[in-house]
Amino acid sequence: MTIFDEKVVSAVRDGLANQVILADSDGFVLDNRGYAYDPDELVAIFMSTQRQIQDGVLRFDFGQVAEFSFALVGTDAKIACRRVFWPGGGCLVIVVGPVDGAHNIIIGDVVRAYGRYVEAQLASLRTS
Repeated sequence: MTIFDEKVVSAVRDGLANQVILADSDGFVLDNRGYAYDPDELVAIFMSTQRQIQDGVLRFDFGQVAEFSFALVGTDAKIACRRVFWPGGGCLVIVVGPVDGAHNIIIGDVVRAYGRYVEAQLASLRTS
């Protein structure tokens, strides 16, 4: 299944990201570009981490956490994760790339591409 648009593919090709992963709200990988880590394993780790962070947020009354990232010691790599929710679904986006990379822009592009994909799927269901 291809959901990513040319912007995301170009970001990986041009080295702005080493890997970009899109999963649905249940953690199923829908698209992946580049390779640094196994996409299914990264999604499982980050969904679990997100739940643990959310538990801490509730305990300390921080509010909502939209995104978190890890800078990997001894490398110039960063792994950023954003979970996006909307009525009837949502997605998880993971970007592995350079510490000074454009992960926020890439995540925004992925979320918009996924929104277009979902709308196209819903439109095709309505016309069938």
